[in-house]
Amino acid sequence: ARAWGLHGLHAFQSAFCPVAGVPCVQTVHELSWKHGVRETGAWKQKLWVALGRRRAAGVMCATDFAARDYGGGATVIPWGLEPYFQPEVPSGDAQALKARGLLDVPYLLAPGGLRAKKRPLDLMQALAETASHGGHLVFTGSHSPGDDDVLRLASQLGIQDRVHHFSQVRDRELAVLYRHARASLAIAWSEGFCLPVIESLASGTRPIVAADSAQAEVAAGHAWAVTRGDRAGLIEAMEHALSTDARASESAMEHARSFTWDRTARGIEELWEALL
Repeated sequence: ARAWGLHGLHAFQSAFCPVAGVPCVQTVHELSWKHGVRETGAWKQKLWVALGRRRAAGVMCATDFAARDYGGGATVIPWGLEPYFQPEVPSGDAQALKARGLLDVPYLLAPGGLRAKKRPLDLMQALAETASHGGHLVFTGSHSPGDDDVLRLASQLGIQDRVHHFSQVRDRELAVLYRHARASLAIAWSEGFCLPVIESLASGTRPIVAADSAQAEVAAGHAWAVTRGDRAGLIEAMEHALSTDARASESAMEHARSFTWDRTARGIEELWEALL
């Protein structure tokens, strides 16, 4: 930083350089341990958060939820939405769905859903108990150790033909999956922002989220919210989504489109103007 004559360093994660010799901004995405969520490397994040309180010139969070967890002093700057998440159906959607075996199949989409914090086991158990026995569950996200153990539950529940894991999904294909899902699923107890919520709403698909969470804050009333521990409520929300195919309202899509990267950039610029 000194060699390049920088005036500051902005870290888009909790790790930053406390000896850079210039002001540093730390980004705290979430404090998962406060919600009983154990993630790999959480102890390192705890250390970085503690260090940031003493050494960072500023701290950025993406939601009020995360800022409250942090305990004050953080600047809230929401993330943005990519333009290809939209409700209009391009001509190639049917071909993409057919290639995945999902053409004319009612399904629920769980982006990044095989990570333990996303509660994939709860989702599969709930799917097995829904009255909509033709509903499918689609997980996306790169393959990691332990995924096979998670997916094994589908066989034990007798729903292995209705559970899919697509490890390699490009962003534009993800937009297709959002558009045609009956609902997206974001029921983790801890998130920092949860981009899938606005991606889903912008695509015309209502999400099912955990109540009193960053996801619920981002959805701003445009999602089904399920209280922690309410298994029956999760099943009911999934059944309703699968049986009705209720699309997101125009106001919900407009809300999602208000999250722009230009707004994010302006917020970061204003943060640095206040620091320098």
